[in-house]
Formats: sequence, structure tokens, C-alpha cells
Amino acid sequence: MAILQASENRVFKFLQVNLGRVCSRDEIAQALWGQGWTQKYSDWMIDTLVYRLRHKIPANYAIKTCRNQGYALNKKGYQLEGSDPSNSVLKPVPGIQATEQYLNYMNNPANIRQGLTDLFKAAAGFKKYCRGRLLVINSYSFDNVDAVKAWPGEVVFIHHDERALDLHRRRAEELGLKHVSVCYDDIRQSRLADKTFNLVINDFRLNFNLTHRQNQQMMAQTRRVLKPGGAVLLSVVYGQRKRWFEGAEHLPRPCFPKSDYEKLFVNAGFKIVREFDREEGERWAKTIAVKTGWEPTFTRYLLK
Repeated sequence: MAILQASENRVFKFLQVNLGRVCSRDEIAQALWGQGWTQKYSDWMIDTLVYRLRHKIPANYAIKTCRNQGYALNKKGYQLEGSDPSNSVLKPVPGIQATEQYLNYMNNPANIRQGLTDLFKAAAGFKKYCRGRLLVINSYSFDNVDAVKAWPGEVVFIHHDERALDLHRRRAEELGLKHVSVCYDDIRQSRLADKTFNLVINDFRLNFNLTHRQNQQMMAQTRRVLKPGGAVLLSVVYGQRKRWFEGAEHLPRPCFPKSDYEKLFVNAGFKIVREFDREEGERWAKTIAVKTGWEPTFTRYLLK
């Protein structure tokens, strides 16, 4: 086994004592930082430490991510306990939760999807903003990692769904991308530091919020973590009024009127620099009109 740092050793021993049991982030934090853990708590640090441990512990051990619950150390011959999300002691994260069907669809390259590659292609005229530290909010498709292989700076994928984090972490490892990392974080109540990112990408994530209040929280926190002079690339599905839409992914999601979203951006302190790719959104709308009986559409914005 590789030599462990003191912090790694504390967490590994704690997981060994609790072999096969799902350990919450709070429990891991207490094992790591002791009595003052609430003042030192950092999701980023816990994710990074677990990532390092996975590469250092013996091959007969494996650290399993248990969605919205924590981590568990498994060993050949042992069974994980309490890994059923229905038994979680944590409150569910507000908003639309991705189904396994949705995850499978979004991670099958043969399916027609809108991903970061499509967004970057549509935003080809905004290359001056595509630099520096990049934040990608709540991506569900592993091949979005492929889209940032050549990004000239650090890339951070955040999500509150452990399944999505695992998908992106594994892909970054497969591609050997040292500039890409993942972090457990809900942007609506983000723990990310102020003025950290040059560009933030929010690709249809507003459509996973159930209420306008959740949209307001998302945009306010996005503004807070953006560096002065930074920009936001944002895609959103909208309708004539608040309605539900469902695409080929078979996941019903809400959308609000376009004017509501634009007012949301302005009230959060953003300037709408450009609206773009609306024609593509209209073409996409025709593919799901049969399912919904009406035609929602999507558009994209560059915000500053």
C-alpha cells in the first residue's frame, strides 16, 4: 500500500473500523478534524481526500460512493449495509431528481442529446470568455468531461448527486485529465468561495428547479462565485407559461416563460450580452411536441 498522509490515515482507519457500513460526510469530517470539525468542514476536502485514498489503498479494498449518504469501505467477502437511498437519514435535495432511465439515456453517446460539445459549438463566437477557471453545474453526462479536455485552465464539475460525480470522476481518470476535478456541492446553497471562477456553465440546470425561488438561489450563488469580469453560459427550456415538458430522456421537468428567466437574470445582477442558438432550440422543440402536446423550446444566453 502507498504511504498515506496523516489525514488520509485517519479517514482510512475510521472506514476500516466501520467496514461495510455507509459513513456520512459528517462522520468522516469528525474523524478527520476532531472536535472542531464544524468550523473546518469542507466538502471539497473530503472529496479530494477520498479521491486520493482510492488510488492508495490495497487492491482488495474499494471505497463506494452511496448517493446522498456518504462513503463506505468495502472488502472482498463483505456486503455493504444501508446503501439503499430510501433508508437515508438525509433530507432529499429539493428539485427534480434524475431517474436511472434518465442517467442511462444521457450517458449513451448513441442518443440525441444536448451537451457541452453542442454548447461550445454554438458559443464559438465567444472564445474570449472560454479561458481561466471553469465551473460546470450539475452535469449528468460523462462525455461532458471529454468536451473540456483542452480547456486552458482548471475545470470543476459540481453536483449534489453522487452518481453524477462518480461518472465524471471516472471519466477524468480514464482520460488522465489532471486539470479536471469534481466536488459535491448544491449551487443553490453553495460552499464555493466568492469570486472564484472566470466562466460558469449552467446547461439546462434551471429546469431541474421546481420553484422560482430555487431559480433565484441558483442565480444569486452563481453571481457570488463569479470573478469580476467573468461570464455565464446558460441554456434553458422555456414555454408560454409554467408548464412541464418531457423529452426522449423520459424525465418530466418544469419550465417558465422566457420573460421570467430574463427578469431572473437581471434581478440577480447580470447583463444579458447575447441570446443565441434559438433556431436549434426550435428544431429540438418539434421532436418532443408529440409527447407534450405543445412545443417548448430552448435558448442560450451569454451573461456578464
